[in-house]
This record gives sequence, C-alpha cells and structure tokens, in this order.
Amino acid sequence: MQTAQTASVRRLDYTGHRHANEGAAAAVLSRGLIGMFAGSPVRSTDHYLELEYMLPDGSVGALSFRLHKENQQEIIDAMHAATGIEK
Repeated sequence: MQTAQTASVRRLDYTGHRHANEGAAAAVLSRGLIGMFAGSPVRSTDHYLELEYMLPDGSVGALSFRLHKENQQEIIDAMHAATGIEK
C-alpha cells in the first residue's frame, strides 16, 4: 500500500458536479408545472476533492475523494491546512 506524505502533495482541486436527481424529477413530473415552480429540488451536487502528489520515484499519483455535503468544506480546509497549499 502506497501512502502520500503531506509534503509530497502538489495540488488540491475541489469540484462540485451538479446533476439531476431522478427521484425529484419524477416528483416534479407527477406534480406537474405547479410542483416545478414551487421550488421542488430537482438538482443536487456531488462534491469531489482531487489530490495530486509526487511519488518517491518522481512519478505523479492522484486520488479522488467523494465528499459528503454536510462536511465537505471542513475536509477541504483540513487538507489545505495539512499540506500548506493555499486555496
């Protein structure tokens, strides 16, 4: 198992991927236009943090983490603090 030391991390990149929530979309269809205009939650966001690091042999490794919406900002802040990479 390979571990990435915090000093070897070269890049942190957060992305939020918005997508249609099929269950909510079905609810909108069943309620009609009134449900759509009443603010039915049709879209949701998946949160990802990509971490790029340098391996001892000089090659580049990467990890991708899917983060939970309730604590994604705390994890991103902790990774920036641990690695010293500015936002």
